[in-house]
Amino acid sequence: MSRPPEDKTWYEPAGEILEPNEVVPYIRIENPNQIPTITILAGPGRSGTTGMLLLALSQIKSNGEPLFDRGFYQPIKSLIRRHTNEFVIPGATAIFVKETFGPTYPQENFDPIDILKKAGIPQERMRMILIIRHPLHAAASWYNFTQDPKTPERFALSQSHTINLYHQYAELGLNPIPFVYDLLYLGEEGILSRLYNFLELPKIATLSFDFSAIDSGRLVKCEAENLETWQKVFVPTLDRGKFSYNNRPGKKLPDDLESQTKKLCFDDYLSFLEISAQYFNIGNEEIEKIKSWVTSF
Repeated sequence: MSRPPEDKTWYEPAGEILEPNEVVPYIRIENPNQIPTITILAGPGRSGTTGMLLLALSQIKSNGEPLFDRGFYQPIKSLIRRHTNEFVIPGATAIFVKETFGPTYPQENFDPIDILKKAGIPQERMRMILIIRHPLHAAASWYNFTQDPKTPERFALSQSHTINLYHQYAELGLNPIPFVYDLLYLGEEGILSRLYNFLELPKIATLSFDFSAIDSGRLVKCEAENLETWQKVFVPTLDRGKFSYNNRPGKKLPDDLESQTKKLCFDDYLSFLEISAQYFNIGNEEIEKIKSWVTSF
């Protein structure tokens, strides 16, 4: 496994970054006769995706078996950044893949389904969730890591990429799920149970994290094998013990960057919130409640 050079931060590529299509040869199907159903969750970084990955790995079937045989942390992005050497898709029943877009390079805004199709995964084996979060919250979290003055425009690019993928997948008949993280303001269990129902999965059994999923190796860490990545991304989520809606950023953006981010991102965010609320069959009164909440910052 490659590591970022000493003069680079944990999220920087370990060498020259790859173009998305260049990672296809490094994706290997373990058993072409047993390709799992692949649930893919993707959106701008810092949108609640790590918690969603851990939650997925904590779900069980009625017979007590895990709902997902494996959960992968950013396997495609890890290849693009040269932090891992391959992405092996196991012979299994179901796996969960969490990917994120951003925060720095254009190559970090990629098309997961296109890449996996080129690697030999049939389209019908993939289910797609596109997620975005309140832009002032997510971008503040980006800036907390990167201190990048270009955060507003770079975050806007990743948010737009996510929304564009949703419309592209919908036109292809893939039935992507538009999921705005802030719907969870209405209650985690209810919204997540609707999400799992859309995926034709059993109702959420627990919001608590199953730490044995990590110890057993069902969590495939990919670039989170890097200790600093693990400490900065996973540890704060695991410390909560269960999945919960994080409705406040740890830190705010500087005022000028906050103003830019709101100008570049907020209208598109509100439009996608409407799409997501309709998909999740949210009533008008609840929609207004969420809008009142997300416009209060």
